[in-house]
Amino acid sequence: MSLTGSSRADQAGVLAGLAGLGPFFVLDAHPAHSSPVPPWRPLAGLFDVPGALEAQVAVVREALARASGRPAEAVELRVAASMAQLGLAARLICPALGVAALTGGLLDVDAAGMRWQPGASGAVALSIRDDALAAATGCVRDPATLADLLAAHLLAGPVRALVEATRAFGVSEQVLWGNVASVVHGSVALFGAADLAGADLAGADLARADLARADLAGADSARADLAGRAKAIVAGLLSQPPLRDRHHGSDPEGSDPDGSDPDGSDQDGKQRGFRRRSCCLVYRLTDSAAPVCGDCVLDRAPAPARRGRNGGEGRALSR
Repeated sequence: MSLTGSSRADQAGVLAGLAGLGPFFVLDAHPAHSSPVPPWRPLAGLFDVPGALEAQVAVVREALARASGRPAEAVELRVAASMAQLGLAARLICPALGVAALTGGLLDVDAAGMRWQPGASGAVALSIRDDALAAATGCVRDPATLADLLAAHLLAGPVRALVEATRAFGVSEQVLWGNVASVVHGSVALFGAADLAGADLAGADLARADLARADLAGADSARADLAGRAKAIVAGLLSQPPLRDRHHGSDPEGSDPDGSDPDGSDQDGKQRGFRRRSCCLVYRLTDSAAPVCGDCVLDRAPAPARRGRNGGEGRALSR
């Protein structure tokens, strides 16, 4: 597929819009049928090439060791694997959600046509075929339809492949899909902070998303519109299998819609809204009763003396 000048302008505008959403949404684009040039690697290799995912987990393990002031061998392998999977899942999910909210289109996140660069700090670099990016803006869909399509193509495709591959490190499926639900839910806050004023919105066909006229004066209104669309898509996606049974509450802004979810409150009865049914295991990096993530199934981390092999995970899996 050869891109026209208009298609290239649309592509540049979409990439700029994604960049305005933050580093986990950023995409590069490469020509279809071209060969990857190092340090770029085929994304499918993460799942197909022996040792590829192991190498990325090892890189993350070293980074966690440095951050926690301990040797790498003191960082549990499954904790490093959970963190690696969470970061990679965010990089697969956020750009697709960004394109859906910005343009109403579906981004084909196909591991066979995508490329990545290994790394431990922040969001790993990700690149998509330019023809797939251009095709994503060709049809505008409503949020409910987009949620259905993202579940069928994204969650059931590369995200599931990542979950299955990471299970080999001893991380439960409940924890891994909980990581995915946490990423999807957390993306809404990033949409609300979008830097729309800096995006080249005029260069893309974004009128469908009511953003083509966004400028500095109208950025707040455009940002609110964008966050509203993103919230609708995310709410729909969280209600889809395999995510609907991985959390309590469904409102992506953090409050249960009817306030009736008995499992969405902490030990004091205070409503916490969205809350995953598992723990990402990051608390196990400390030797103290560390705080837990805001959406964690745990109210607080167990004291080190009370941590067994599963730590808080055993409770997480039972809820």
